[in-house]
Amino acid sequence: MNDTAVPERRFPTGTVLQAGGGIYDVLLDDQSRIRATLRGRLKLEQRTGDRVVAGDRVRIDAHPDGSFTIESVQPRKTQLARRAPVPRRMRSTSRP
Repeated sequence: MNDTAVPERRFPTGTVLQAGGGIYDVLLDDQSRIRATLRGRLKLEQRTGDRVVAGDRVRIDAHPDGSFTIESVQPRKTQLARRAPVPRRMRSTSRP
């Protein structure tokens, strides 16, 4: 039996600043900025709206090759919702 303790793996957290083309700019809680990709499992998960958007709080994994992946997304506390546009033919065109 091996009594060597395995060091606890740490997953820093941060806030997504920008998302585009599968690359996410993340401001970590220690104020450093990184670029991360989305973990494959998260790409397959069903979420309401976009998977990851600016403002989302995420947990990051750092890899030995210097790359980063978003491992999880914390539940959103707020949401921007827009009403569907009214079709032109239903808009009122009369003026008082």
